[in-house]
Amino acid sequence: MKKGMIIAGSSILVVGILVICAIFFTKDNSDNLAERDTHITVEAKVDEYQFLEEIEEKSDIIVKVEKKSEEPPMVGRGNRGNVNFSGTIGNVEVKEIFKNESGRSIEIGSILPVFENEAYDASGKVTYHVANYKKMASGKEYMLFLYYSESDEWYVPLSAIWGKYPLDSSESVLFSDSKSKLFIATPEKVVDELEQIGMEIRKKYD
Repeated sequence: MKKGMIIAGSSILVVGILVICAIFFTKDNSDNLAERDTHITVEAKVDEYQFLEEIEEKSDIIVKVEKKSEEPPMVGRGNRGNVNFSGTIGNVEVKEIFKNESGRSIEIGSILPVFENEAYDASGKVTYHVANYKKMASGKEYMLFLYYSESDEWYVPLSAIWGKYPLDSSESVLFSDSKSKLFIATPEKVVDELEQIGMEIRKKYD
């Protein structure tokens, strides 16, 4: 089973730092969502961090990257039509390496496949955001704090939302859409911690 697989339920459980999520929609919800493009927050229980040093210590890999491209979104469904897997692989080019204790060979210029906790389901016109994760934008630079999933053969940001930070200060770390009834705001405390850590990262690494 893929470590990003979604099992039936209504939330995402992160075991350690691997994301295993659950999404389920009733038929009425599915019919309503199919009428328009919309974004859905998939609630997640994730490890939280207050200090940059904690994130650096927990990460096997710390790299500065530029997103070059991405693979088609991965959205799978169960027997009853419920979504049981979602995510997108973003391909990033390594610009600088600050830490690599993964046992993997990573060099400047290497292209790394990174699992991103966001996926667009064209059949339902729905974008799923795990813990309000926001995908990296092509052509932009980011600091990534990663580990490598041997079974999946891709790299994963630490604790879903705590392992990816834009180096452009005008870009938000998390997805937000207050107009959507299906958007669930991230607790203000978490947003503040992410923004503070993001500022420290830009000062230290950029």
